[in-house]
Amino acid sequence: MVTDLSRIAARLREELVVTGSDYAQAVARLVLGPLGMTSSTFPASWPHDDPDAVTGYELEPDGTFVPDLDDVATMPAAAGLWTTAADLVKFGTGWSSLLPDALAGEALRPQAAEETGPGQAGLGWRLNTARGFASQVGVGPGGSSSLIVKAGVSRAYVALTNRKVNVAPLNVRVFLQGS
Repeated sequence: MVTDLSRIAARLREELVVTGSDYAQAVARLVLGPLGMTSSTFPASWPHDDPDAVTGYELEPDGTFVPDLDDVATMPAAAGLWTTAADLVKFGTGWSSLLPDALAGEALRPQAAEETGPGQAGLGWRLNTARGFASQVGVGPGGSSSLIVKAGVSRAYVALTNRKVNVAPLNVRVFLQGS
């Protein structure tokens, strides 16, 4: 395990330091490209001219929707990826192919438990072992996402919104009905 982690860390260090790549370039080369995630990017500014760019909304106290700020993340690793549902499915079904088998297996094994509640943490995944899935959620200006992968099966469930709402419970219901 330590050898696998060391090898991955060395590869990322090489990509960032030796080649001079920035984070977005490294992710494109090491993750997006190999998984065929051709509709995913780390934009440096809001893509106003892109007709496919989503508009995020905030809910005002009076119940009206207003467009959210045209912000992009200043820290790409934390919230900078713009993706589509189709590309997120590609990630959900293919992420383990990017890792040595032993490390991919460890990613879906509990490494730590929540202080309260049934959740556990794998390596990069929130785990619900009772229901047999791993998940990730995201929220940003005017949007939210939920990705669920079924442990041991190449199946992913994705829910995306253009408003800040907790979409994970809905995605869990879809997962439970579909598995």
